[in-house]
Amino acid sequence: MSVFQQQSSSPPGSQVDVAAEMRRGHVGIEDTDRTLLGLFREHLARRAGDAPLRIFDICSGSGFFIRRLSRELPEAGAHELWAHEDDPDVLPLLQARLRDSQIRIHAGSFGDWHQPIDVLLTWGSFHHMPRSYLAHARTLLRPGGLILLADEFCPEHLSPSMVERVRSATAIHIANGYVLTSDAELAAYTQPGALPALAVEMERARQQVLWKWYRHVVDVMMERECLNAALYELRTTRDDLDTAFGSEHKLSPTIGERELALLGFDLVSRHVPVREATPARDSFFVYVYRAK
Repeated sequence: MSVFQQQSSSPPGSQVDVAAEMRRGHVGIEDTDRTLLGLFREHLARRAGDAPLRIFDICSGSGFFIRRLSRELPEAGAHELWAHEDDPDVLPLLQARLRDSQIRIHAGSFGDWHQPIDVLLTWGSFHHMPRSYLAHARTLLRPGGLILLADEFCPEHLSPSMVERVRSATAIHIANGYVLTSDAELAAYTQPGALPALAVEMERARQQVLWKWYRHVVDVMMERECLNAALYELRTTRDDLDTAFGSEHKLSPTIGERELALLGFDLVSRHVPVREATPARDSFFVYVYRAK
């Protein structure tokens, strides 16, 4: 006979601070935080004599990092810090975390924000959002403004021919999860549903590498006794392996870099917060970009 208590409607770990739990259990989030803090420290020192900067954290979630930035870098207090979140389920968590801080909150769509920005932080947003958010951001950056883009990518899985296809792309379109590299490919897919064979191969390679990556991440979380983080990551695994699941779709860093170039950004620097024993596990990257 098996006896289980009735489960609540809340998902496992819903009362846990997921942001803090992930930093304790994940293989790369805490290291990425530290890399970002270092980059902010350097940038704020360079701009110490300037007027206060407007620093905008898009899709802040519960606001863990922007609050950490204000606490660990006292010099950030001289600047205008904004946290953005438009998910009504997450917004109360953000408001609660920032209640006793000077950080301001933009609770609407990022597309409705039209004030100039000096530094846009996009930490963990890139693989969730349509790229139109970066096109909009480009119109908002002041001269000398920067984008700090930190994200968890799919570890590199592209063969040389796939890399050549991406780097010579005249456009990058994600069509139901498949990477298309020109407007002509998109038109062919939209009308008769044709997909280039290499696009199909790239998606299969992505899924294989992602599966190995997530297994590694969950193993580490279980070793660190972070069960709630592991349960969260397992749900994410299912979503990310689904080709057509648009709001959780990690791609190769090579693809992301080409997308940013095509959107009109110049790469300033590239950082790998965690050097895994095998390059096939390098997933976290931090980029500094400026508009051309």
